[in-house]
Amino acid sequence: MKKRIPLYILLVLACLVSVWLLLRLHGKPQGSNIFAISEPAAKQSNEPAIKKGTVFEQISSNAPLQTVFRNKPESNYVEKVQGLLEAKNVPIEFYGMVIDQNSNVLSGVKIKVAIRHWELSKNADSRIIRLEKETDINGRFELNGETGDGFDIASIGKKGYELEPNKSGFGPSAGNYENPIIFKMWNNDVKEPLVTGSKFFKVVSNGQNYTIDLVNGTVIDSTDPAGDLVVWIKRSEPKVDWKYDWSFNVQANYGGLSEEINQYDAMYVAPESGYTNSFSGESLATDQHWGDAIAGKRFFIKTRSGQIYGRIEIEVYPSYGHTGEGRFRIQYAINPSGSRILR
Repeated sequence: MKKRIPLYILLVLACLVSVWLLLRLHGKPQGSNIFAISEPAAKQSNEPAIKKGTVFEQISSNAPLQTVFRNKPESNYVEKVQGLLEAKNVPIEFYGMVIDQNSNVLSGVKIKVAIRHWELSKNADSRIIRLEKETDINGRFELNGETGDGFDIASIGKKGYELEPNKSGFGPSAGNYENPIIFKMWNNDVKEPLVTGSKFFKVVSNGQNYTIDLVNGTVIDSTDPAGDLVVWIKRSEPKVDWKYDWSFNVQANYGGLSEEINQYDAMYVAPESGYTNSFSGESLATDQHWGDAIAGKRFFIKTRSGQIYGRIEIEVYPSYGHTGEGRFRIQYAINPSGSRILR
């Protein structure tokens, strides 16, 4: 029969084991890692740390954007951008005057203006300030009290009148009270029976004269005093890299030409004076900026001893296509009545 261990012995053994465990847990030597409990490792992230109290912390906390952008950002970047943009804004100062075709001032003309003003916002870096003005009894209007870096005149209108083309974009300031920027409007009743057209004439590029009759829209290969313009084109054989010397001349028959200088000139009225008899040009094969055509030249013309005034735009081609022949294109509007009005 198996002997049973006395109860008091089991109790003593249990006490000894308990004391040994307590000593192991609370009496471990320095530097020992036995039964040590370590903190969990911090989660690794590729995202930069967010500093407290910055605009980035507010954005990351899903704060409303309106609230975020009212607070100062962590760097001066946004402030610098804002400063650079606002530095473009200077006071707008503009003086204008509207007159009619006879240089009489026009009151009650309505003007719409769009000013570009720079500022940093959620959706853009600039905005448009729209203004409406009206000319006073002296035909004047002014722009002031706003800031920006420039403006466009979107429209100038008055019932019964048509605006003569003019420059529409301006910097922050232009004109002054003594010398305002002039805008001309034409009464719709002032119109002339103009003869208009666009012709593309074939010419031989050997210096031969051709006379163009703008009234009838025809050309003859000789000099004719009944015509309006005498034209010749001359070219040499190719010399350098198939380039060639060439030249041309356009002459008004018993009159003159006045080249348009102002790109905004509507050419509605031919000048009384300032005409020269002819206009010529040349391009040499050795020229650094050699060209095989001249286009977009605009002139007022006076022909037939002042009986006809008009406006023309010409294009000259010494060699057109593969034929080697020249071409002379002209767009024109002439007034056969003798009046200088060209509308």
